[in-house]
Amino acid sequence: MIREILKRTAVSAPVALFLDFDGTLVRIRRKPELARLSPARRKILENLSHRLFIAVISGRSLADIRAQVGIPELTYAASHGLEISFRGIEWRHPGCAEVIDILPSLVTEIESRLHSLPGLFIENKRCSAAIHFRLTPPDFHEKIEQAIEEVVFPFQNKLLVTRGKMVLEIRPAFPWNKGSAVHKIREMAGVWEQHPLIYIGDDSTDEDAFATLSEEDISVHVGKEPDSRAQFHLDSVAEVWKLIKELG
Repeated sequence: MIREILKRTAVSAPVALFLDFDGTLVRIRRKPELARLSPARRKILENLSHRLFIAVISGRSLADIRAQVGIPELTYAASHGLEISFRGIEWRHPGCAEVIDILPSLVTEIESRLHSLPGLFIENKRCSAAIHFRLTPPDFHEKIEQAIEEVVFPFQNKLLVTRGKMVLEIRPAFPWNKGSAVHKIREMAGVWEQHPLIYIGDDSTDEDAFATLSEEDISVHVGKEPDSRAQFHLDSVAEVWKLIKELG
């Protein structure tokens, strides 16, 4: 599949590379903080950034994803694009102002309801919150989901709950996703909004980006799940890095 993607890049001549982080640049770990980008791979990405515009779009917080990747020159979109760091400009979706003051109390309420459950990790990311339950026994998953739905219900006009890989996220209810973030970054970059890009991601949130790309863009899904809008598929993070090296 890598050869097919490279053939397509030779025709489309993409000027930008958009990358998810967990499950794409690094393997998904039992705990988010255990995911690490090796110095060798960081150097590969840094070198490639001299030829292609590179943006990392993640569900992580802005401070977290910048620290994890560690290349200041890249563009970063956090909380699925609600916050963007681009060439010294930090942009936050105006709608976040309505939820930033609400989330801390909701996180506290969820923690008080679920504090006894093993392996649960709750993260407040300013514009959104994530409840990670990868380490929580399956018998408790329904209880977790029910508690979150009950806490969020009074704010359903402002917040919604979305599902990822062993994570539930509380996000603003207005329409915004990774696809929206791609268009926002293209707008911020200005000079290449009409040129093709490559987008690589593994999660349901990346499907939102795949759905908004043009026919000239190149979309790549990572993982063995067959149901994806992406044009191409790679089986693993290792294959993603093979492709990145070839793009360099």
